[in-house]
Amino acid sequence: MIWIKKSQAPSSFVNYIKTHKNQSFATLSKDVKKDLKASLLREQHYVCAYCMQKITSENMKVEHFLPQSEYPQEILNYRNLFAVCSGNDYSEQTCDTSKGKQTITINPLIEQHIQTIAYGASGIISSRNPSYDTDLKTTLNLNEEQLAMNREMIRMATIRKCKQFADRQNFLRKIEIMQAEALTEPHYEAYLGVKLAVFDQILSKK
Repeated sequence: MIWIKKSQAPSSFVNYIKTHKNQSFATLSKDVKKDLKASLLREQHYVCAYCMQKITSENMKVEHFLPQSEYPQEILNYRNLFAVCSGNDYSEQTCDTSKGKQTITINPLIEQHIQTIAYGASGIISSRNPSYDTDLKTTLNLNEEQLAMNREMIRMATIRKCKQFADRQNFLRKIEIMQAEALTEPHYEAYLGVKLAVFDQILSKK
């Protein structure tokens, strides 16, 4: 999971809310939904809000962080909407599909929540906050076997790359540059949060 910085809602979505009395997500026009998806993808740099695998307008869906059935007043709140993967890409359901109508406490919009996350051996994701940890491991099922393997490959590849620079001058400055560059890409690398966690671990020892 990675910190998401919300942008402004697309104008077509805002206008729909202003001009329709009977508002629901299901009645959004095709064009409004297209604009909405494009906006969510851009602000998330084309990775799933939960598992961080790469997504596009063709294979994403819109997730209501607070479930529609429990929070009808939040259905068209732009801050309640994320772009997520199908949740059916692996042997077990993950992300929004695993979450279903449940409410989680860890929020991708809150940086302090994301800072509690760690990636351990074998790509296991965890949080030092017990409630968030349950959200990650049980509700979102983010330790599904293939997902964990994917994260471990990124973690090990990042460690190997960093070791190439370990004996050079300005090693830590090089890590800082790599970290900054990774966050300025319009399209994030899949599982970028794992890479950033490795960088943070190195920089925390300086």
